[in-house]
Amino acid sequence: MIILGLSINSKIISSCLFIDDEFVALESEQNDRLASSSVKLPIDSIKKCLKIGSINFKDIDRIIISDHFNQNFKKSYDFFLAIKCQNLKRKAYNIFFNQRQRLSISKKLQTTFLKDYNKPKFDLIHICPYESINYYIFCASGFDSSAFLNINTNFNYFAHEYGVISGNKIKSIERLNLTNSLTYLYKTFAFYMGLDELESMFLKISKEATPIHQNTIWEFLIKIDKYNYILNPKYFIINPDKMIAEYIGEEDVSVFINEVNFRELLGNGRIRNTILTSDDINLIASFSEVYKEVVYSLLRNIFEKTGNKSICLNTDFHGLIDENAIIENTSFENVYIENHQNMQENIPMGAIMMHL
Repeated sequence: MIILGLSINSKIISSCLFIDDEFVALESEQNDRLASSSVKLPIDSIKKCLKIGSINFKDIDRIIISDHFNQNFKKSYDFFLAIKCQNLKRKAYNIFFNQRQRLSISKKLQTTFLKDYNKPKFDLIHICPYESINYYIFCASGFDSSAFLNINTNFNYFAHEYGVISGNKIKSIERLNLTNSLTYLYKTFAFYMGLDELESMFLKISKEATPIHQNTIWEFLIKIDKYNYILNPKYFIINPDKMIAEYIGEEDVSVFINEVNFRELLGNGRIRNTILTSDDINLIASFSEVYKEVVYSLLRNIFEKTGNKSICLNTDFHGLIDENAIIENTSFENVYIENHQNMQENIPMGAIMMHL
């Protein structure tokens, strides 16, 4: 069987080719039409895969497409309705709900590759990109089964999702809402501290400085139960309009910051490329310690809920936490980490592997 996997509706779109259950090719390209009313297919990537595989498009038996249309419809639609700006609402609709885009995919593929054929023989299957990423990481881990934690640093209404993977089945246990986002906590703080190369700077400072401002950093969070925290709305202004605007590049992460309250808690934000003061260094080191404790608490909750001793993660937590640190601070015995920011092109590969 010849299977072509496609990833669309994201900043990087890609295609992957398997022939008789064997990997053949993987190619990717930039999506310059994100949020437009017309979906962009990775046509150039498809052509490269076909050339590498020495096949024609008419030989394909199945096409598996990973797109955002497969997210939980009710919660996604509730999020969509909460967007107030009509221009942003239109763009969000194009990314997540424009079913006409989905219906046009088969026709676009036929028009591009099958001009001389009236009826294509391929089956068309759609799958959620986050399932594709999680399954790809699970296969790379070599575990027989595992818990998983999905944290997306781009836009995703379900900021955190965790569950269990076994075989080719993914069971989601809980999806947490946007106010639980570790991503926004990290990105806004880093922005306020004027850091460009975030991971290397955080790693260096957290190892060399003394964290003496942890009580200050904890002000950013509100503990809601034994394990979980939410962002303190006193300091963060996170709503659907701002999330969409930041995702499509119309705003930067400063849009999430309550400037007055941030300044009252931390002082003036550091100007980029200026010398780090001792207070800056101690704040960053303190943030790192708080951030890690929040992550460990989240992982302890996942262990308690899943009972699985293995876990796969699609984020490296900005380099602050590795496999050994998780094993030392939680009950997990086996940990596998991939950074999903570096594996966007692998989404169609995960989609295919779920259907082999």
